[in-house]
Amino acid sequence: MPYSKTTWVNNVTPLNATNMNHIEDGIGEAMQEAADNTTNIGDLSELETEDKSNIVNAINEQRAIPYTDSEIDDLLGIEA
Repeated sequence: MPYSKTTWVNNVTPLNATNMNHIEDGIGEAMQEAADNTTNIGDLSELETEDKSNIVNAINEQRAIPYTDSEIDDLLGIEA
C-alpha cells in the first residue's frame, strides 16, 4: 500500500499515537519493500566482469574500461 504523507502544521497537526503509528507503519513497509527487493537483483554470475564477488566491484571494474562516445550512446540506447 502506498504511503500517504502527513502534512505537519505547527500547532495544528496532532502529535498523537495515531500519527506516530502511521510513521512507524510507513517505515516498516519501506524496510520490508527494501528487503524484498534485494532478493531480486539478479545473478552475479551473469555479469560480464572478471570480479563477480559483489555488484560494487563489478561496477568499478566496468568504470575502468574506456568506452568511445558512440559505444556509450549504444549502451544507453541513444541514437546519434
